[in-house]
Amino acid sequence: MSHSIRNIRSDKIARVEGTGAIDVEIDGDVVNHVHVNILEGPRLVEKIIEGKSIEEVISIVPRICAICNLSHKLASITAMKKATMVNPTDHALKFQRLMHMGEMIESHTLHIYLLVLPDFFKVPSAIHLLPNHAATVTEGLLQKKFGNKIMGLAGGDRIIHGENPRPGGFGKYPTIEILEEIIKESREHLVNAIKIADVVGGLELDKSPSLKTEFMCTDPDDGEYGFYGNHIITSTGKRVASEDYDKVFTERVVPHSYAKRALHEGKPFTVGAIARCILMKDRLKGEAGRLLEKYFNQEWYSNPLYNNIAQAIENVYSFEQVPIYAQELIDLLREHPEPPIIPPSTLTGRGISTVEAPRGLLIHDYTLDNGKILKSNIITPTAMNLDDIEKHLFVSAENQIRQGLDDEQIKFSLEMIVRSYDPCISCSAHMVNIKRK
Repeated sequence: MSHSIRNIRSDKIARVEGTGAIDVEIDGDVVNHVHVNILEGPRLVEKIIEGKSIEEVISIVPRICAICNLSHKLASITAMKKATMVNPTDHALKFQRLMHMGEMIESHTLHIYLLVLPDFFKVPSAIHLLPNHAATVTEGLLQKKFGNKIMGLAGGDRIIHGENPRPGGFGKYPTIEILEEIIKESREHLVNAIKIADVVGGLELDKSPSLKTEFMCTDPDDGEYGFYGNHIITSTGKRVASEDYDKVFTERVVPHSYAKRALHEGKPFTVGAIARCILMKDRLKGEAGRLLEKYFNQEWYSNPLYNNIAQAIENVYSFEQVPIYAQELIDLLREHPEPPIIPPSTLTGRGISTVEAPRGLLIHDYTLDNGKILKSNIITPTAMNLDDIEKHLFVSAENQIRQGLDDEQIKFSLEMIVRSYDPCISCSAHMVNIKRK
């Protein structure tokens, strides 16, 4: 029996970082395939940095992404610390954590307020929210500005691609007065971050993409909720050292994408805020812990749209942590106002770091020979998520066809699912086209 061919085309997925497309082929009422096509050209970063010095590498690799540039910076300097056996001061470690919280706030608020909420209010952009929700959009921009402020302090007065963080410390530290200002501002923003988390938590979510999956994230060394450590944990119960990352997943390539993919024991998996909340949910304290307990349910294990709620909760967590790390840094600076940058102990070795970028697990792997890069491997969260994105898009398309939804409704839902992962397509690359037969 023949079927008429129907095509629905959207050249780009709107409101994501980078250029990507979804290709769905439907034969009658059967979904033949769903492909997430990465249209960004390959970055070839691992090849570019071969033969480069440590200083050059930690300046080059953050250029993979402007949004997550400090996560890439932190991953690179952490890996270099391991390779060169550097033990930085407590000042540096506290400032790194404060820096990381700034990027989480900047990225999560961008996603929640400007990229996700328009979907739920059925408008094309945050600009269209202004007539009725100007206060909410303004607060989102103020929170993002606050995150940028912390990033700028850490970057040496540069929000993007700052050169201040080094493997052995920071070239410049903020003044105590500025840190005290940050503490005050963070507590003021926390009130509204809690409010928006309740708004996102109360949204009705589409159940069409629900299909149980697996999750993976970094396990912080202190046993608390956090964003970097020396082990990886999975929802299947595995816990392995960062150096053994190839034992928890295998990389692969597919013909329709420039981005590498990853499978865990032959299956797709998810990384990101939802994975962190699921795998470390018993560690989350304070208002963030209360919100997770309030909104967590079994659907989190199946529906990627809950990543939006997870990000809103992590945003609250980050605002709660900023005053803690800022005050700890103040105390250290009062005792030792000019901490040194610790030099490397060796220039030959291998270092592997596992850091949580806003979008999930990020791995940097470097082998050094006399201070030069011999080889490297960088695996980004969106690259890890791509197979799971396709899996959830496929089941969503199947379910919506059964419900009798038209192609425009299907297209909108599929784009929403992709946006829920908050993909950084440019990172993963080192539109929707539905074809009916």
